[in-house]
Amino acid sequence: MNETEFQAIFDTYALARKQGKETAVPQKLHVMVYNYARLRHQQSSDVAGDFYVHVSHKLEGHLERYDPTLLPFYQYMAATLNFEFNHFLRRRKLPRSQIELLSVEELRTRRIELQYEEKPTDDLEHILFDGLTPPTSIYARLSLAAALTFREMRFLVEKKKKAKSDPWKTLRAYRAYLRFVDEKRKKFLTERDRLLKLLLHTEDKILSDNLQKQKTSQRKKEIAKKKFFSIDTRIPIRIVADVTGDTIATAQRQLIKAKGSLKKAYREYEK
Repeated sequence: MNETEFQAIFDTYALARKQGKETAVPQKLHVMVYNYARLRHQQSSDVAGDFYVHVSHKLEGHLERYDPTLLPFYQYMAATLNFEFNHFLRRRKLPRSQIELLSVEELRTRRIELQYEEKPTDDLEHILFDGLTPPTSIYARLSLAAALTFREMRFLVEKKKKAKSDPWKTLRAYRAYLRFVDEKRKKFLTERDRLLKLLLHTEDKILSDNLQKQKTSQRKKEIAKKKFFSIDTRIPIRIVADVTGDTIATAQRQLIKAKGSLKKAYREYEK
């Protein structure tokens, strides 16, 4: 993304303000801010989301203060985000050793790329979710223990703001969801490997033992097989509702709707 394209972002904002639009800040600028900490400073998705919440409500003020006669918009945004991230680190008390903060001169010299667009892939996940929009896509991803996209996280944050509630609560709930998913995945893999080994072992016993021992091994095999296909991989409805901010009843209805949409998308994919 070159300086001309960055200037076009500001021009879009200026035109929207002139027309009196309520949400004048361009979508591209929101995406750039969301990805800044992750791409420019190699931080985790959690830190990137927190930084976005830290900056998002300030964007309009930064745009209003921009003076085109002083420096290009590209350099202004680079310096602004660099300053905001420095302030964000102090608030979170993250170690400075993790980060290299650059001056305006260094940013101008190195021409750090601020924009980032995720290129869609042709895998099954992209095909299934391509036609879904929030909140259906959010519930679909949560039902499959998948990570949310920037658009979906922004939808939840804006939902909290409209309800005059704390958007940080959504981010805390989302982090708790990611930790739960990671722990559940580890437990699932451990249990799956244990049962697979048990199935292989009992299969060998059935082939090598006498008739009486074969019956015992066969029973053990059936029990292990039943456990293998009944491992609970569902995400508790309570955790889903915490992330979306809905009631348990609403979350259940939305999950049913989302699963129906995924099944329909998969049938279309199979055709």
